[in-house]
Amino acid sequence: MDQRLRLFLFCLLTIAIGTVGYHLTRELREPVASRESIGLEWLRHEYQIPDDRFTQIAAMHRAYFARCDAMCEEMMRAHRFSLNPARRASADAQAARQREKAICETCVDTMVGHLRAVAALLPPDQQQRFLNDIMPDVLSAPELQELSSTRPAAATSATP
Repeated sequence: MDQRLRLFLFCLLTIAIGTVGYHLTRELREPVASRESIGLEWLRHEYQIPDDRFTQIAAMHRAYFARCDAMCEEMMRAHRFSLNPARRASADAQAARQREKAICETCVDTMVGHLRAVAALLPPDQQQRFLNDIMPDVLSAPELQELSSTRPAAATSATP
């Protein structure tokens, strides 16, 4: 066998081994968990949620976030419109800020409703603890406070 053929076969074998190794390592590695799945697993273990209830909570969580994403997109559109320097003082910009605030209030109400629905599925001894742990952080987020500063406090209290 001449030297060129040996070199060609060596390169071909090296490429084949590298390709196989690359694909094997991609297939064998564990998938990276999403923030959502990490949060759900934390919830499951922290509040000792039985499997049947956890399945319900996970489904509710997916539906909630789909709705939340849609509201966030709508809020961002209103926010971008109101920040446009050419429109900042216009009546349209004022209306966009009002729409942004209304969406934020709907978002807070939806979030509180979701958290209360999740709490209702937790073991009875964990329900109030969950609300006490989660609600203050959710309701005191600076972004929400800025837009919803005129909301009545009773609408967002942590007690069911």
